[in-house]
Amino acid sequence: MKGFSHIYIEENIKEHPRTLSILAKVKTSKKILIKDYKEIFCRPSQDFLLQKQRPSLIIAKKKGKFVYPLPEVCQDFGVKQSYYASPVLNCIYNCSYCFLQGMYPSAYIVAFVNQEDFFDEVKSLLQDTPINLSISYDTDLLATENIFGFAKEWIEFAHKNTELLLEIRTKSSNYRAISGLTPAKNVILAWTLSPEEIISRFEKNTPSLVARIWSIQSAIKDGWKIRLCFDPIFDIENVEEIYRNFFQTVFKEIPREKIYDAGVGLFRMNEGYFKKAKRLMPSKEIFLYPYSLIDGVISYNTEARERLTEIIEKEIFSYMCREKVFFWK
Repeated sequence: MKGFSHIYIEENIKEHPRTLSILAKVKTSKKILIKDYKEIFCRPSQDFLLQKQRPSLIIAKKKGKFVYPLPEVCQDFGVKQSYYASPVLNCIYNCSYCFLQGMYPSAYIVAFVNQEDFFDEVKSLLQDTPINLSISYDTDLLATENIFGFAKEWIEFAHKNTELLLEIRTKSSNYRAISGLTPAKNVILAWTLSPEEIISRFEKNTPSLVARIWSIQSAIKDGWKIRLCFDPIFDIENVEEIYRNFFQTVFKEIPREKIYDAGVGLFRMNEGYFKKAKRLMPSKEIFLYPYSLIDGVISYNTEARERLTEIIEKEIFSYMCREKVFFWK
C-alpha cells in the first residue's frame, strides 16, 4: 500500500502502546497532533478523490457506541443477532462501487487504538445471546494488518469468547499477516471474489483474483473456516459467460468441501450514499446504469434482478449445495 502523507494523532493517545506501534511502522509520514479526530475527518468541503490519491492516517480514541446492528443492505447469513464494529474507518482500496465514498466526508483512514472498549461492548452483548459480528464492514482490516495488527487482536479475543461468531472480510492477499495464528473455530475468514473483468474495472488497486485464491488456499490448509463472498454482482456485457468462467476458475482452485458457506449479492447502495458518490464521480461507468430505487436502496430493477439471480444460481448451485449459499435479495 501507499505510505501516508500525514499522520494526525489525538493528543490524549499519543503515548498509547498501539499508537507507538503504528508510528514505528510508518516513520516517514509527517506527524501532527490534534485534539479530536473529527476536526480533521469531518471538515466540510473535503476532496474525497484527491485524498484517495494522497492518503493520510488519523490515530484516535473512539467515543460513544462501539457496536451497531448490521444494516439491511448487508447479509446476515441466517443469523438474526448480527452486528458490526469499526475498529478502522475507511479503506486503503479505491473500489468504484464502495459505499464509503458516499458515507464519510473524508477518505482519510481512521484507526481507533482503544480496542478494549470495543471488546467490552461485545462482551456485554454476549451476556444476553450469541452474536455474529463483522469487523471489516467499514474497512479492509486484513489489508492493513501489517500496520495496525487489529485482526490478530480480534482473533485472540474470539478464542476467549466462544459465543461470538466473528467475520473478517477482505479483498486482500495478506493472509500471511495472520498465518502464524491458531485458527479459531468461531472466526470466519471471508474473501470477496470477483471476475478479473470486474476487478480491473471497478476494484482499483486490489489484488488479482489469482492472488486472493492463493491466500484462500493457504488459509484452508491451515484449518480456517472460509466464506466466499460473490458480492456485488454486476450486470455487464457478456455477463453470463464472464460469471460462468469465473465460477469455473474459483471452484477449480478452491475445494468446495472446505468452504464454510458463501454469500451472493447484486450491486446495491443506500440511496443517500449513492447520490453523494455519484456527485463525486458523475461520469463513472458504475453510476450511469438505469438503476431502480426500492425501499431506500439503489439496485437493479425487478427484471434485471431476476435475470442476474437466475444466471448466478445456475452457476453456483452446480458447485455448492443450496444450504450453504446465502443470497441478498
